[in-house]
Amino acid sequence: MVKGKRPFDHWLHKQLHELYDSITKEPLPDDLVKLIDNDARPALKPAPARCQSCALT
Repeated sequence: MVKGKRPFDHWLHKQLHELYDSITKEPLPDDLVKLIDNDARPALKPAPARCQSCALT
């Protein structure tokens, strides 16, 4: 057992790794990578135009 971990925590950690390690090693689909890349650069995009009649002061 890992030092300092309770038995349930150790069991849960082990089970989650058994279930999901192979999935986390798969490459991300290209479409998802594009979405992430596009969303990660909001500062590079110009700010959207504001509707003057809707603007709050």
